Parts: sequence; structure tokens; C-alpha cells
Amino acid sequence: IHINFKGGGLMEQENRFCEKLISQFRKRRYKLGLSQPQIDQKTGIADGLTAKWEIGYRKPTLFNAFAWAESLNCDLVLKPRKKQK
Repeated sequence: IHINFKGGGLMEQENRFCEKLISQFRKRRYKLGLSQPQIDQKTGIADGLTAKWEIGYRKPTLFNAFAWAESLNCDLVLKPRKKQK
């Protein structure tokens, strides 16, 4: 998952980060043909929580984002950036 920030205050950057990350989760869920309730069940979270994340009503905790990625057969990793010239 690649997310690039440029400018803005901390809250604005957090919101952009969440929107971009959740968008990638949603696209992966669509690609796998999974429903939101299926993700809720696979992740072990409350019914309807995936829907709340995807519409921006709530933000997943870091651990929930990890569990969400696991349910989509993905990894969340830190990757060093290439040096800019």
C-alpha cells in the first residue's frame, strides 16, 4: 500500500491517509468478491464496522487495519523510500 502526503495540517494528513488506505482496502475487497459482512466476520469485528470504515464514519485502529489486511490476504509493511535526487 503506497500513500503519499503533501502539505496540510496533521488532521488533514490523517484524513487523507485514512481515505487512501481505506480506498485500497475497498478495492481489494471488491477484487476478491467479498461483502462487508464477510469482512466483519473474517476480521472478528462488530457487525457493520467495515461499512462504517468504508464510508468514513469511523476510522480503524492500527490493529484493526492489520486484521482487515489479513482478512484480504495482504500485509501492512513499512518500506524504505528511494532516495530523492
